[in-house]
Amino acid sequence: MGLSIKAIFVAMVLGFLLDIFSGLTLGVLLGGASREITSSTEFLIGSLILGTLSTSVSGYVAARMAKIVPYLNSAAIGVIGLVLGIFFAGNNPLWFNVLGFASAIPAALLGGHLAKMHMQEMQNEN
Repeated sequence: MGLSIKAIFVAMVLGFLLDIFSGLTLGVLLGGASREITSSTEFLIGSLILGTLSTSVSGYVAARMAKIVPYLNSAAIGVIGLVLGIFFAGNNPLWFNVLGFASAIPAALLGGHLAKMHMQEMQNEN
């Protein structure tokens, strides 16, 4: 089928680590990790932007590691992120959840597309 469980697993772990690091960094930049700060619009917008970026990076890594069917492997990252997002949606505002869910698969596919372009460039150079 072309799915690489190893590539998807590594990419998901990387995505989680990036999300944790970016959340902590965002909290520090905004003044702490209190409920007041982490539920602020500024924190949520930053979290959405950085989370979307980490999903793209994860999609890129999954596609590059798999080396075949990059879109399928990167899409798997988006689908897994979407499913996990449903479980962790919590008490976030509706706008945050809708944008997060809507961006998961396209962001992962963007990473897969960038990986495919990079792999084609490398093949053309050889």
